[in-house]
Amino acid sequence: MPYKTRSKPSPRSSESILSTRADSQRLAGGQKAEASRICAAISPEWSGLYRCLDDIAAHRKQKLDGTTRYGHSWIAVCAFWFSSTCAAKGVTMGKELILCVVAFTFLVGKAGATAFVPLGFLPGQSQSLAFDISADGTVVVGQSWGANVFAFRWTQATGMTSLGSGPGGSLPALASAISGDGQTIIGELSSNKPFKWTQIGGVAEISPRFYPTAATSFNGSIITGGNGRDLSWDGSVVAGIEFNEGYIEKNGVRTWIGDLPGSDYRSAAQAISPDGTMVVGGSATLLNVGDSQIETDLAIYWTENTGLVPLRDWPNASAYDVSETKLAIVGSGSPAFGTSWTAFRWTPVSGMRSIPELLLEAGINVTSLGWSDMDAKAVSANGRVIVGSGKKAGVQQAWLAELDIPGDFDADGDSDGNDFLVWQRGLGATHDRADLDHWQANYAFIRSLTSPPSANSLSVPEPSSGMIFVIVAAIGLTSREMR
Repeated sequence: MPYKTRSKPSPRSSESILSTRADSQRLAGGQKAEASRICAAISPEWSGLYRCLDDIAAHRKQKLDGTTRYGHSWIAVCAFWFSSTCAAKGVTMGKELILCVVAFTFLVGKAGATAFVPLGFLPGQSQSLAFDISADGTVVVGQSWGANVFAFRWTQATGMTSLGSGPGGSLPALASAISGDGQTIIGELSSNKPFKWTQIGGVAEISPRFYPTAATSFNGSIITGGNGRDLSWDGSVVAGIEFNEGYIEKNGVRTWIGDLPGSDYRSAAQAISPDGTMVVGGSATLLNVGDSQIETDLAIYWTENTGLVPLRDWPNASAYDVSETKLAIVGSGSPAFGTSWTAFRWTPVSGMRSIPELLLEAGINVTSLGWSDMDAKAVSANGRVIVGSGKKAGVQQAWLAELDIPGDFDADGDSDGNDFLVWQRGLGATHDRADLDHWQANYAFIRSLTSPPSANSLSVPEPSSGMIFVIVAAIGLTSREMR
């Protein structure tokens, strides 16, 4: 099994589908219209402010992409842009704050960004692979080659750039991983020696024990390689492979994850969650197909509570990364025996779905654009930004995709009380009962990872009385502000 890696895109080209226009038009549909209707119902003089919603929809991609869109800070950013836009229209402070709540409820609702972006190549090169991505989804690292072989770093501002020269003129040939904060890159030099890169220090050779390089802690101060495949963000837990078996190791104590029954003893811990409690990877097993048994590998996750759990949706696959909240697992495999290898994303709601299929549902047909043999290597902390590689018209190229997570209504990668609040406010307009089922499924899955198994361990909660009280109170406060 290949070792784990993680990544976001190169300068926008004509084939890039990260479309501000398309995203704006999608937001400007039912959600904007509903928000405008509510504004008009609250006060007739607000009916002309639908333009504010258009402005925010456009700014959402142009101004906020890769910055502070993720998490609860989106509310503050939304407030800032509404303040700027509405101030220009002469709207008073009290009203713009309420407009911010309306926009947050309806624009963030179901209309999170969906995108697919080819990352291109380094100048003079003709192919590329993406291996890793920073926690916030804004920095990608990998390899680009053609006449030569170079490691690359990508941001939306700079596009794809090389890392410069190493000691003695040796060139970084592969960037295998990047720290969570995006400040440290590790990989291999053209001399097959491991290196570490920082913005200030440039390229420096590091100990051979880290070869092949695999991962760093969040701040880049701790590195793993060799048998190690990944690190928790604080660097205290390592996931790896030795003697054909995956393991996690904490404080010098190693725990073997085991393997699935029926075949050669083989498993791999390819990645670990940032908190060090969940491993993803693959394991060999036997599957019954008709009257015969077929040896194969299944994608798996492991926690101390659940043990080794196979993702049985696909008969041949491996998982390579997991999001911070554990609601998104990415990897590659075959949806059925005899089908082509492709990238997948797993969530508690949807199970394993091919990334081309998820993109197609959002109106992006990567197959018609000539993409095939896709492979997903890494995911951002919030689970929404995925990077990997594939063949575009037969040429290997890195790509980035951004996808919504079912049940994550505020686009921060989890399903918590704030998501329920967004769902409740959008019920009947942008959300329905099925959306609440998604939220509950996510909640039940996260609970299953830590709670002792029982008949009720996977039961899904109805919103608690405490949560309902908070929601009612919030609605009451909003109503008083409006008056």
